Amino acid sequence: MENKKITEGEEIVTLCSALSNEKRVRLLQYIHEVGQVTLREVHENFSNEIGLSHRETTHKYLEKLVDSDILKKERDAEVNEFVYFTDFDCVEIIL
Repeated sequence: MENKKITEGEEIVTLCSALSNEKRVRLLQYIHEVGQVTLREVHENFSNEIGLSHRETTHKYLEKLVDSDILKKERDAEVNEFVYFTDFDCVEIIL
């Protein structure tokens, strides 16, 4: 298995790409406000509000935020699902 080294510039591009979409930014804000959530919870409680009608699309948006290190993802043994969360003290988004 080959280790790929990511430059600081590539990290910035990944971060900017993740935040360039208003729906992803609103997902980030929602998760920061409610705390740990599963994909199911996000899709049932919030996706329609921002126009994500398919669970797979919601998952892709969440994973883009995870890939950019904005969101964290861990498996919750109690519910046997992945939970998404932020570890930021403050998320202030002005749209």
